[in-house]
Amino acid sequence: MKLATLLIVSLGVSPCHAETLLVRYVDQEVLQKWVALAKAKNADRMEQVRQLFQTAGCEPQAQKVSGSKLTNLICELPGPEDSIILVGAHFDKVDKSDGVIDNWSGAAMLPALYQALKGETRRHKILFVAFADEEKGLYGSKHYVAKLKKEARKAYTAMVNIDSVGAGPVSIWAGGRNDPELTKLVSHVANSLQIDVGQVNLDQVGLGDSFPFHDEKIRTIDFHSITNATWPLLHTPKDNAQALVFEEYWKSYRLIATYLAYLDLKL
Repeated sequence: MKLATLLIVSLGVSPCHAETLLVRYVDQEVLQKWVALAKAKNADRMEQVRQLFQTAGCEPQAQKVSGSKLTNLICELPGPEDSIILVGAHFDKVDKSDGVIDNWSGAAMLPALYQALKGETRRHKILFVAFADEEKGLYGSKHYVAKLKKEARKAYTAMVNIDSVGAGPVSIWAGGRNDPELTKLVSHVANSLQIDVGQVNLDQVGLGDSFPFHDEKIRTIDFHSITNATWPLLHTPKDNAQALVFEEYWKSYRLIATYLAYLDLKL
């Protein structure tokens, strides 16, 4: 089974105004296998993410997290130090749930996104961060931001957060949290790929790993699949392998992978 396929993605309303991106999508069979690897214990989930990053060609850096026995895992695609895009997803879950949607769906996608973007010279450094202990209070993402010096924070041009995708069609967080420019670029990519993207406001639902970045004036955007219909799955035994709709998960992956390549081109 091959790992990935190189595709040329053309974005634009006409050939005269198209922009070409090179994206190495992980094959569907591979992604389906990876998202089925959700473990029961958070420490095992962390190690599984590490192994998937290694399979994708990256030896992740472990960042100790204050107040947690788990670590953040960081993979880097080289680029300018003063221009960084961070892609994040937490790997931990609550005890009473299998945590396939929340949030193995995001954690397993990170190595697949790394695979999609590697192999090309990038205009930004792109960091893929699997965050620890989001469920305990955003421990991993808060620690990551706290460790950034004030000047270093200015280098972060965008933080893309992936949390609970694949339960249904992909959406972005509606309301004032998502940066307007980042949202506009999502629409361009979605229209070109002919993938519908909803906008659902989760302000009354809870917090996410984009929050510490947003609080520090770093532009953020959140991808999810939470609606009135899928919300009751989270933090319950119903959040299991049967809850994931792979066709929608595959669409989410293609959208986000292409979007990241487009961000690298446009920001």
